[in-house]
Amino acid sequence: MRMHKICAFFGHRDVVLSGYYEHVLEKVCRKLIDEQGVYEFWFTNNGECDFYARRILLDMKENNYPEIDVCIMPAYNLSDGLFDVLSDKYQLLFPGELYHVPWKAAIVKRNEYMVKNADIILCYITRHYGGAYKAVKLAEKLKKKVINIAELEL
Repeated sequence: MRMHKICAFFGHRDVVLSGYYEHVLEKVCRKLIDEQGVYEFWFTNNGECDFYARRILLDMKENNYPEIDVCIMPAYNLSDGLFDVLSDKYQLLFPGELYHVPWKAAIVKRNEYMVKNADIILCYITRHYGGAYKAVKLAEKLKKKVINIAELEL
């Protein structure tokens, strides 16, 4: 039985986090680590929002929180060398149950896996459509704790 909590992040593919929201994300993540025992952060490798959020957590790991894991969970079983490039900085996760998911369903199934297996969902959601929005709606249906940094003021 694991002793730490897992936080999964979802954000719109085409959204770049501004300096303010980068600050909000970092502050929220510090609280999750310090106050709630979150030591594993899961990200997708789809889009700008994920890229910026991963970069913030990687910086936190390198400078203040070496004990956290910053993980990427791709939707596809990548055999083209991307795993090798990414694994220099991030822990890569590809659950066995996703190996045989058809290509067109891979992102949806990966997102469902992340929601079902994470304790907390952290997101940057500003519109009511898309894969990130659907993942957050599933999390709410499953009564997961959801924190939307787009709605926070610090």
